[in-house]
Amino acid sequence: MTLDQVKRKKAVRHIVYEIMMFNGTSIKLQNGVQDQFEKNVLIESFAIHSRNLFDFFYTKGRKDDIAASDYIINKQIFKQTRTKKRILDNLTRKTNKQVAHLTYSRNNYNNINKGWYVMQITNNMNSTILAFLNCLEIKEKEWFKEVYKAFGIYNMP
Repeated sequence: MTLDQVKRKKAVRHIVYEIMMFNGTSIKLQNGVQDQFEKNVLIESFAIHSRNLFDFFYTKGRKDDIAASDYIINKQIFKQTRTKKRILDNLTRKTNKQVAHLTYSRNNYNNINKGWYVMQITNNMNSTILAFLNCLEIKEKEWFKEVYKAFGIYNMP
């Protein structure tokens, strides 16, 4: 295994973690949380993991960032089968303005535009996750299966 392959294989654990946290917070939020503090914690976690996955799937990122394009050869098929970028494009901006940075723009959010459409975001992101997993080469697919199994998930999405 080359150094690049070792690096990519080790990074799979972080990718799967992001997917698990994204889906885990989504499930908790969709089940309804009564306590406002707990709901805020879950929304913030959901927002951060959504943004991380968006960046992974849709941007090239910085030099050190892990990107979906590091794992798939046929990028064209992935781009055609994933959720269109414009549908999830607001995730980074919304997370930055409402969660990750203390901004004056937070004053512009109200009950109408502040909400997170968790189910809609989850459905669209999971379509992209599936498109990614389906575009992996056999070797990379095995890496992901190993990590999912290590996390106690025996059926990779």
